[in-house]
Amino acid sequence: MACQLRPVLAITLCLAAGPCLSQSPTPGVTFLGAASVPADARDRSGLTEDVLPGVPHDRLGSFGSGIDWTGHSDIYVAINDRGPSDGAAEYRCRAQLFRIVYAPENKAPITAELLRTVMLVLPSGEPFVGALTALDHHSGTGLPRRLDPESIRVRSDGSWMITEEYGPWVDIFEPTGHHRERLKTPAPYLAAIHTANPEDEVPPRAVTGRQANRGLESLSLLPGRDDAWFAFPQSPLIQDGALNSKHKRTGVDMRVWKHDAGADTQYVYRLDDASFGVNEVLSIDEHRLLVLERDGSRAAFRRIYIADFSSATEVSAFSRLTQAPPFTPAAKRLFIDLADPGWKIPGPMPEKIEGLAFGPTLPSGDRLLLVTSDNDMRADQPSWIWAFAVSPAALAPDAPEPDAFPKVIPIRVQP
Repeated sequence: MACQLRPVLAITLCLAAGPCLSQSPTPGVTFLGAASVPADARDRSGLTEDVLPGVPHDRLGSFGSGIDWTGHSDIYVAINDRGPSDGAAEYRCRAQLFRIVYAPENKAPITAELLRTVMLVLPSGEPFVGALTALDHHSGTGLPRRLDPESIRVRSDGSWMITEEYGPWVDIFEPTGHHRERLKTPAPYLAAIHTANPEDEVPPRAVTGRQANRGLESLSLLPGRDDAWFAFPQSPLIQDGALNSKHKRTGVDMRVWKHDAGADTQYVYRLDDASFGVNEVLSIDEHRLLVLERDGSRAAFRRIYIADFSSATEVSAFSRLTQAPPFTPAAKRLFIDLADPGWKIPGPMPEKIEGLAFGPTLPSGDRLLLVTSDNDMRADQPSWIWAFAVSPAALAPDAPEPDAFPKVIPIRVQP
């Protein structure tokens, strides 16, 4: 089907698929459709130079790193990560405001329009950048200029809570993009060493804290709360048995940060495999979350679990999980296996599925769930927005677990 051109915007979007009419792989969940954002789509930053040779500084690209509903109409805010080439560029950090509409009566049921690009800046207006080398501190705030945004959530006053991986930190930004506040990250998560060379941020120099480029990847506010959240690193912390002597990932127990009305606690989410990571979380209630767990290869392990922390052990007293007495991690059950072909999701499977957001309640009473991908600003891959309808029964604690599709799928995966 031909793309719809929206001439007032800097992007074109295609209808990728309508609702799946066959039996759903997960009872109570329906795939509604998808929109594809072309790899060469431009944002509304107004930047005209190349950030790297052949890479326009206004390429929309990585907006799928995180997404959240603003609570108003069909308006969502999405967050770009640090830009192309893993921090090699002075990419100016930014967020994108979209209108994403589900209209089942239309031939293209899922449409998205880019409304505005918001640059993330220090209070002085100096830009945050994704470059590994931007370690210099702003004189007025003491904050380093480098920032690697990964998840975004909208607070009740309209401000944005953004997690990033370098510190790792959690920051509050005004909707204008101006930095308001940096929250205190619990010590176990903080990088022991901050350098421009990620190879120096692992053992033997660094023996605690987040792994390089695997800091606070995921964030979710508890429903109706600004003072309570869950935050996940992408992978286990170094001191918790994350790596072997050759720096290969071997740990599966991820230390999860829960903040509730000023009190910090820690729990464990157990990965299915040490090579996997968590890329986003989304609260269902006070104790349960949707958790997006995936691999980083063509094997196509792309699953959304429901994790229940109500009976999990609080582990903040244990400096190293490998030396802790027996503990109970969060209970987890499969919710959506995105790689299951029964969903009839169009196109090659993206490697980096990274965003989760609930939107407005649909007329049926189901919840709209959006899932987004990050194409790393590559010129040969689109970005995707997938939409699902989720019935209240599907989110109930006693809902049945769907059958798991085989873990390894050697087809339909982007190169």
